[in-house]
Amino acid sequence: MRKERDFFGAMFDGDELMAYVERMGCQRTWGDELTLRAAADCFGCTIHLVTSTESNWYLRYEPQTGTPRKNLFLTYVYPIHYDAVSPMANSGEVARPKPKSPYSPAAKAPSPSKAPKQVAPRPRSLTPKRTSSPARGTQARPSLQPSTPGKPGGPAKM
Repeated sequence: MRKERDFFGAMFDGDELMAYVERMGCQRTWGDELTLRAAADCFGCTIHLVTSTESNWYLRYEPQTGTPRKNLFLTYVYPIHYDAVSPMANSGEVARPKPKSPYSPAAKAPSPSKAPKQVAPRPRSLTPKRTSSPARGTQARPSLQPSTPGKPGGPAKM
């Protein structure tokens, strides 16, 4: 942000930019969208952000110059918290994309010893029962908001 004062300075009055940069430079300081923009430029990466808001559920920050070298995936629960997202893999193993279809040429048929096992259906007594039906046109939706309040202003722990 210091190197790109002309770009980032347009969002601040006077010396506010340098005060902001000093605050963001402190350990354990929560960042925001501006710091994501700066991180994309600084590290030469594309930052993909999936949010909990319907209108802007996906945002992408690309470096202003050069070709992005890496991708960084984050989630943002509005208006509280950013989290990093990483591919799932066994320890020490690089995650690889799975074939698009089990019928694609890249997909190998499993050997008989590794074939999936048949699973018996769940007994009726263990099947959850609906105690009451929701009113027509309404559905219970899971809350995307955290149960504990956090710092306001769209923080990101950097």
